[in-house]
Amino acid sequence: MGREITEGKIESLGYDEWFRDAGSGHLRDGFSPARIVEVNRGNFRADDGEHEMVAELSGKFLFAAEGAVDFPTVGDWVVIQAFDGDSSAIIHAVLPRKSVLKRKE
Repeated sequence: MGREITEGKIESLGYDEWFRDAGSGHLRDGFSPARIVEVNRGNFRADDGEHEMVAELSGKFLFAAEGAVDFPTVGDWVVIQAFDGDSSAIIHAVLPRKSVLKRKE
């Protein structure tokens, strides 16, 4: 199921059984969970407990997004596919959120 993740390191970022269960349907070969640690104009920095990498949204994700609330933000857990020796990644999904802080538009 997914890329090999080192137990303990990803948990130190807050990945727990709740997120593991929520992501089980999305994680397949080559995919893994990561936490969004920075957002900059359509580019993201994601940390999988082993590597921090630049990430972009997949075309399918962009097409399916209905609004700004669908996009990842700092603290979200996402499903990524890492490339280039784990220096960059494509974001395929945002895992369900336990809580949301939302500002008025």
